[in-house]
Amino acid sequence: MKKAKSGLKNRIITFLSVCTLAAALFPAVPVHAEGARSYQVVFRAGAHGTISQVGNVPNIEEEDPEKLVLRVDYGSKMPVTSGNIVVTESSGYEFTGWSPDFDSNSTVTKKTVYVAQYKKLIDEVNYTVNYIDQDGNSLLTQKVVVCNKNEKKTEEAPVIANYTLPGTSSVDVDTSKDGTVITFQYTVQPQEEIVNQTEEVFVPGTTTTNVVTQTGTPGTTTTPGTATTPGTTTTPEATTPETTPTEEPGTTTIPEEEVPLAENPAGGEDNEEQDTTTIEDEEVPLADKELKKDNSKWIYSAIAGGGILVLGAAALILARRRKM
Repeated sequence: MKKAKSGLKNRIITFLSVCTLAAALFPAVPVHAEGARSYQVVFRAGAHGTISQVGNVPNIEEEDPEKLVLRVDYGSKMPVTSGNIVVTESSGYEFTGWSPDFDSNSTVTKKTVYVAQYKKLIDEVNYTVNYIDQDGNSLLTQKVVVCNKNEKKTEEAPVIANYTLPGTSSVDVDTSKDGTVITFQYTVQPQEEIVNQTEEVFVPGTTTTNVVTQTGTPGTTTTPGTATTPGTTTTPEATTPETTPTEEPGTTTIPEEEVPLAENPAGGEDNEEQDTTTIEDEEVPLADKELKKDNSKWIYSAIAGGGILVLGAAALILARRRKM
């Protein structure tokens, strides 16, 4: 009984020593942050239709008539609307929505699979959806939908690259009659234009040309230090080169490429009497040493880990001797 208790005690001491060693060495191991997570958003065509996308849907990972798979970063807003996902029904069926319900304003926090739902056509009507810009030009192919009369239907404007969604991007369709027309009108997003402007700086004897890159609204040109009005162009003020001073008697002209020596504080021949240090040709002054990166944290962790390892080993040897 006594030996069993002694053996258990030895095992506990050994286990604690190993745990302490691991805890001491853990801070010395660099920990890298986990990469950004992303999830799949999957749209499936279901049993009575096929699926496709319009409007340049971003981050497509997989696409075929049966499904469309997007890859979206965790916490990001859904990058598409229901209008971007086009379901083409089989003959005699109408598409009624998604299961689970699709919300284009939702935030992606996990993998989600949306499956298209259908019902049979009994009393058919159709409606048309157009997508145009502010000038009336068509942006996407006209969409014609067939559904049951008095069926509840909602059309949502798809996301189109470089265009702003209409103010009313979701419309309930009047399916009480045939031939209803819905039109979504988009506006072009403002594009920033890079303006390269040359500015000359005059210095006696030299001329330096600086190229200034600015971001502005199309149709305007800006100059540093001046106010601008859209549609106007401003011209930099003329710069007059500085005049080189006339030399006076008793002065010395030093060419620009030469650097004048600093004045001798002691002046003249008295400088020869000052203390000097002569460095032989073969001797080279040492450069300032760069500060070494502080590795104290690693060193302390290693020392602590080694010490704990020694203590653990000693405890284990002592336990074995007692057992013998």
